[in-house]
Amino acid sequence: MATVIDFQTVSFSQQQRGMQRLEANLETLVNVEKQCTIDLVIKKVYCPHRNLTEVPDDLLMDVEILDLQSNRIHTLVNTSFTRYTNLIILNLSGNNICYIEPATFATLTHLQDLDLSYNQGIQLRNPGGIPWSWNLTRITLANCNIKRLPTDFMEWFPKLRDVSFLNNDISNVNVTCSPFRAERITKMSFCGNQIHELIPETFRLDCDVDYLDLLRNGIIRISPHVISLLRVKSLSFGWFRLTSRSWINLFTGIAQSGIRQLSMLNTPLDITLDLFNPLHNYPLFKLHLSHIYLQRINHSAFSNLTQNQLDCNCKIAWLLDWLQSSSNLKLVAESKTICSMASLENLGGKPLLTFDPKHYCGPDIGLLCSLPLALVGLFAMMFAIHRYRWLFSYKLFLLKLAVVGYQEVVDARHHGDFEYDLNIMFLEDDEQWVQEHLRPVLEERLPNFNRIVFGDEDLVIGMHYFDAVFHAVEKSFKTVLLFSRAAFQDNWFMIKFRVAFEQVNDARMENIVVIFIEDIPDAELPYLVRLYLSERRTYLWWVEDERHQEYFWNELILTLQSDNMRWNNMIPLE
Repeated sequence: MATVIDFQTVSFSQQQRGMQRLEANLETLVNVEKQCTIDLVIKKVYCPHRNLTEVPDDLLMDVEILDLQSNRIHTLVNTSFTRYTNLIILNLSGNNICYIEPATFATLTHLQDLDLSYNQGIQLRNPGGIPWSWNLTRITLANCNIKRLPTDFMEWFPKLRDVSFLNNDISNVNVTCSPFRAERITKMSFCGNQIHELIPETFRLDCDVDYLDLLRNGIIRISPHVISLLRVKSLSFGWFRLTSRSWINLFTGIAQSGIRQLSMLNTPLDITLDLFNPLHNYPLFKLHLSHIYLQRINHSAFSNLTQNQLDCNCKIAWLLDWLQSSSNLKLVAESKTICSMASLENLGGKPLLTFDPKHYCGPDIGLLCSLPLALVGLFAMMFAIHRYRWLFSYKLFLLKLAVVGYQEVVDARHHGDFEYDLNIMFLEDDEQWVQEHLRPVLEERLPNFNRIVFGDEDLVIGMHYFDAVFHAVEKSFKTVLLFSRAAFQDNWFMIKFRVAFEQVNDARMENIVVIFIEDIPDAELPYLVRLYLSERRTYLWWVEDERHQEYFWNELILTLQSDNMRWNNMIPLE
């Protein structure tokens, strides 16, 4: 809110203090602009690579996104962010933060995303029963050289849902969550750490987690008991070698847990006869084996498919191709391996091997039939584009103007470069309006416009009337025409309007301002006036309502003071 000071009612000392505060605010704004980039629309302050050693205390108070990455901030104290209570996203990555006082983020009640990555010496200290941040939902602590996590770490953030410990040196995990915690953790990442053993002594995670990422940890030993205690929906392993015993222990633990999805990436695997035995009758929803190096497949691992409801359709065509192409693979109990009633037509209740994918899963006839129609449509579209290429080009040009815009061309001359500042053209019957309204306003608000031609009386003496009118129009910075019903009935006035209109076309410069001093219906407008208005030229409308007259005068003065615009031939008139 702007502050208005009445210097007639305040003392000199008060005036002096007010000016000092104003100068201090201006100096602060200059300092902020020197160091940071400010986006007032999204309320973001961007201050990376500024060699800051502490959090600035002169930024915008209502900032919502603050980026302080890649500076030299060493310590965060309880008062570091008390000024910025509206923060939602805070990026402190790439600093030298080692110490964080317990109540540093306590005042940030709206904070949702905190990035503390690449702070190599950061110490996670217990805040003493006071949460770091009440509403934080995402924290990133990647590449911070963290070796051990506090047991009650999750209690520091009651609403935390996404936490990343990517690429640290964590070898032991002992993290618990309160049974009264309302928010379930959607993602927890320990990718790229030093967790080598999933045994009770080194790994205990007592939290409800949707997705747990243990990729790139070099795990060599797995205890089924640890896996069975995980309250995790989706688990990711990968980028390390597991022994057959570890695979079986993993599946044994999964069968006793609530895990519904397992993803294994870049891990050598031997598919043996007893590998998937622990998963017998366990509803593992999805097993994702991506980039797996299958060293050996025992043909008995999948050979017995009895007591299963197999939908014989094209989605399992690979299975039939595998069974029929492998010489070492034999299906046990062929007659008991039956297609379900939801299979393709005539396959329900029949043995699986009677399903011939080549017969049922041939080329898509509908797709093949649609290809000629698509080609015909493509050629028809190309023909239409070629036939109406100029229309398409014109429409694309208009679209470019609407999206990208265009550059207006301004006349370099100002009113001082012309012989007359203004040329007011009106009918003698309208002179009273000029004397009562227009002339007093021009003299008061445009004192530097003192070379004004008011009607026929100020035309050059000795010239032919038509030449004098043309001279006044050509030598004036702006020409103002007053329209009324009587003016439209006067032939000489319409001739003067035509002269001004043609001068605009010849000079290719917009310097005419039209004022309607009466409310005239469209049906009474002459053709030349309609033509002028159709080209989106400047005009104003006088009203008797005093509340709107101030707006009328402001618009008129602004228009008369503005520079003349030259025509841009690239822009259509309509």
